[in-house]
Amino acid sequence: MADVRSTTSNLGLIKYSRGHPVTDTDLATNMDTLDAAVMGSVTKVSTTAVTLASTGQTTLYTVPTGKIFIPVLAVIRVDASANTATVTLGRQGTATDFLGTQTLLNISTGGDMGIMMPVPNATPVTLKTYAAAVIFEIDVTVAGGGATNYVDLFGYLVDA
Repeated sequence: MADVRSTTSNLGLIKYSRGHPVTDTDLATNMDTLDAAVMGSVTKVSTTAVTLASTGQTTLYTVPTGKIFIPVLAVIRVDASANTATVTLGRQGTATDFLGTQTLLNISTGGDMGIMMPVPNATPVTLKTYAAAVIFEIDVTVAGGGATNYVDLFGYLVDA
């Protein structure tokens, strides 16, 4: 097994290496590499409480400065039957550009979850991109569920 030792930087971070000390430059380079890998990967970008008991818009994510957001899917987790609710997802003000009306008909028991995403078939799905400062939201267009639900939003960021 390789020799693993740790050193502590002036920032109080513990750094590991295989038998040799790690400099602050090494740490910065590794963090930049990790940041680039995460930035280009599909990941959960937010978890947001959403009520289905009334209509209205809820912000799910605001795109950071210098980035472009490409959403892939949203998972809704419900606390009660939501089978009469309908929602849309997308840019604030026109929250239908990512997904138009989604009827939550099959989410009929508290604890159920639903995946909402564009589904490809013989014709490729068109995905939308959202520039820095754009707000991505869910719009409950028809109420029909409990007050304590959560939406997990997944996607990835690229440099603008």
